[in-house]
Amino acid sequence: MSSLVKLRSLCALCVLVVPLQPVHAATPEAKTTAVNGTQPASVEQLAASAAAAFKTGDYEASLARYREADAASARNDERAALRMNMGACLIELGRLSEAKEVFLSAAELDASVSKKARLNAALVAVELRQLDDAERLVASAEPVPEELTARVQDIRSRIAEKRSRPQREELLAHIEAATEAIRAGKWVQARKSLLEAQAHFDAAETKERVDVLHSL
Repeated sequence: MSSLVKLRSLCALCVLVVPLQPVHAATPEAKTTAVNGTQPASVEQLAASAAAAFKTGDYEASLARYREADAASARNDERAALRMNMGACLIELGRLSEAKEVFLSAAELDASVSKKARLNAALVAVELRQLDDAERLVASAEPVPEELTARVQDIRSRIAEKRSRPQREELLAHIEAATEAIRAGKWVQARKSLLEAQAHFDAAETKERVDVLHSL
């Protein structure tokens, strides 16, 4: 399992384990917005629509729905849950820097998900090779409950692996993965691998940079 696949597997769990609390549509606090431009929808309905889109692999649509729900919600616990799910969408789309920021915003909104959100941000930081920041985020989440202990150990293991693996090796691995995906006609995966390669441009030769950017 590649590091990015493992990252998506871990962070996508937020969609399942950070559910929205029921919203009473009759109360003034239950803001509504529109799903299709004509039918009003509650925050809960928008979130359900986003989750359905996520399950079908339509991550852009899922992200858009979660953002609508986030804008419509007046409750910090809801907004934190929605942003955790937005982070999972952004990871699937290869937009790791945005995912990290969204996870951190979730951590600030609700203490009940703060530790998991910071660990998710740390996982993303590892993939971005922001290793010092990843270590700081793990430390800021500690002490963690027992169910998150394995995740902390996993992050620290991945930090150690990244520190020992030359950046150019990472670059070449991503370019190779993109090439294989292009040959197989897997365009979404190819783009993700190219974006990952772009994150390692410090180790790239001029021609490699041109090839990656041209392929994007």
